[in-house]
Amino acid sequence: MNFAASNFTLASSLCSDQGERGKCCRYINANIAISVAHFANATSNLGVPLNTSDICLQTISQNLQLYGVPRLATVFCGFGTKIRVNYECKGRTSVMQMLQSPRFVEVTKHCRLPLAKESKCKKCVNASIGYLRQLGIEDNITLSTCRDATFAALASQVDEMYTTDIASCFFGVQGLLGTPGNNSLK
Repeated sequence: MNFAASNFTLASSLCSDQGERGKCCRYINANIAISVAHFANATSNLGVPLNTSDICLQTISQNLQLYGVPRLATVFCGFGTKIRVNYECKGRTSVMQMLQSPRFVEVTKHCRLPLAKESKCKKCVNASIGYLRQLGIEDNITLSTCRDATFAALASQVDEMYTTDIASCFFGVQGLLGTPGNNSLK
């Protein structure tokens, strides 16, 4: 998985400020989710295989430290437990399984790009929450993982350079590097 060095420079700054822990975790999660979405574009899988996720997490952790993200940040953000690299969601392991799930069409409909307007982003997030509720998710870890799977499935439907627009909305972060655009979902 590839990461934009400048994105982790901003993460380093946020994660060094104890008052910005929430933003730090969202920023790290958004960047990893973007990388997983790129992986999903290439493989149609919702993340790296379970048998390689530990190696992937170690590599990401080393990269985070290399770019100045404090090791403590990965601990308080739940890196590996809350922030994962495998987005299996209620038995769904592929992009196609997510796209063919009941009510995912509502997510696709409400998450058309661009999502820069707050009202449009809110409709997208609400459609995603409705979809996740329909799946019957009961715990926060599964909810977080399935939210990330929803993001990866959506991002797989646009050119990779437009994933930052969706990520900014989904994860509530600004300043992600990428090429914003008006591309609509395929």
